[in-house]
Amino acid sequence: MKLIKTVVIATLVSLTFSCEGLKSDLFNVEGYLYHNGEVVSQATVLLDDKINYETVSDSSGYFLIKDVPAGEHHISATKHFEKGNFTEYSGSLDVNNDVFLEFLRLPLAVELGVSNVSSTNDVSLVWTSTDATDFREYKIYRHSSSGLDESTGTLIHVSTTITDTTFLDENTSSTEMDFYRVYVMNEIGRLGGSNIVADSSFTNQTWSSQASGSTASLNGICFTDSYTGWAVGNGGTLLSTENQGESWSPHVTQTTADFMEVCFSDSNHGWIVGAGGTILRTIDAGTTWSSVESGTSANLRSCVFIDNNNGWACGGENSPVLLKTSNGGQDWTALNDFSQITWMVFNDIIFSDSLHGWVIGTGLLTFKTSDGGISWTQEENCLPCPPAVSIAHFDNNFWVVTAEGPYSRLYKSYGGSGFYSSSPVFDSSDEHFNEVFFTDALKGWMVTESGLVLGSYSGGDSWVTKYINNGVPVNSIHFSQPGLGWFVGDAGTIIRYKE
Repeated sequence: MKLIKTVVIATLVSLTFSCEGLKSDLFNVEGYLYHNGEVVSQATVLLDDKINYETVSDSSGYFLIKDVPAGEHHISATKHFEKGNFTEYSGSLDVNNDVFLEFLRLPLAVELGVSNVSSTNDVSLVWTSTDATDFREYKIYRHSSSGLDESTGTLIHVSTTITDTTFLDENTSSTEMDFYRVYVMNEIGRLGGSNIVADSSFTNQTWSSQASGSTASLNGICFTDSYTGWAVGNGGTLLSTENQGESWSPHVTQTTADFMEVCFSDSNHGWIVGAGGTILRTIDAGTTWSSVESGTSANLRSCVFIDNNNGWACGGENSPVLLKTSNGGQDWTALNDFSQITWMVFNDIIFSDSLHGWVIGTGLLTFKTSDGGISWTQEENCLPCPPAVSIAHFDNNFWVVTAEGPYSRLYKSYGGSGFYSSSPVFDSSDEHFNEVFFTDALKGWMVTESGLVLGSYSGGDSWVTKYINNGVPVNSIHFSQPGLGWFVGDAGTIIRYKE
């Protein structure tokens, strides 16, 4: 019996040493994922397409795969976005010890837009460019349903030039809807795929001129949902609708001041700004509006609120004015950072989140904040230059319109800096652009003094006329959701666009 016990113990010791020997040949692969300069969470990281070597990056972009054997491996990282597009890293990895990938960068996700060529069935496709350093080609696939991938779709175009991001499909079906997707490839495999888009000729697009009941020039519009909206204009004009603009009702405002813009932070809290420092506020969904002291007599042209308490209004006369409130617009304080600037005014202000904001004006005057409006830094200034009249953003894409007389330009920035350091993406010598608005990174709208509504499916690089308002100026734009928007202008103009 003692002999048997001894043998068993020896066997266990032998097995223990054998397992430890195998363990020493297994390593960790870890690192951080980045996309567009920011950490990437909830991305899938995979080795050799094996589920036991799969993990998901955490909120800091960190991932860890344990017990990886020595040798050559294939690593991939994939991040899917809400629009249906995705970005992917694919490469080889030599593992001979623990591997730490400090900066594993995913290329920019590509976004695809589509429009139809007038009077034909041709489909124009435009997509944003990748920034992948190992780019090989774009592949465009078409399919008769939205279940589109490389296996179900038909390959219709290949481009090997990274800046070649347009394609005209002249072989579309005239009887059924076509769907499209772009894939980005390197020498190893995919670098990502775009969102899936449909042939827009089969989208039911309607334009409706709505009866506002007013002849005043309407300068601003805002909807709190798909049905409830507000329009403001000259002479203290305030209109509201609860049925997508099928009917509009006037409100008494106790002032004849020209209103320039209306903004809401939710369905109950709203503000109006206008001439002579006028500010009105509501906290009951517009049932009542009260006038508040702004502390300025300058014309206020734009307002924005990041929540029910914190907001800004901008404008000016001979110098720019920027006002701040932290109690829902009951009290306003003028920021004095701009008192040394003369003969310039602010025209528009936006915030992309609670910390990052931009205010623009004449002389291409641009200020930016990264701390929630506590401090503002001058980005750019140009004299003599045409006024910057409107700024828009979607995600990290920004657009600025400059206009003086019949000369207008559209500038674009990724990240909100250096708007005017490069040439405009679009310009006109016979149109005065009044405002710009984008519903995604590719689809945008502009309105003009001559009454045109322009649409873009290319991120602002090209524009087509979508609506003609018979020479009556169109001043402002608001979309409550993609595919549902309103445009307001002079002579009580209200136009609804609906897909």
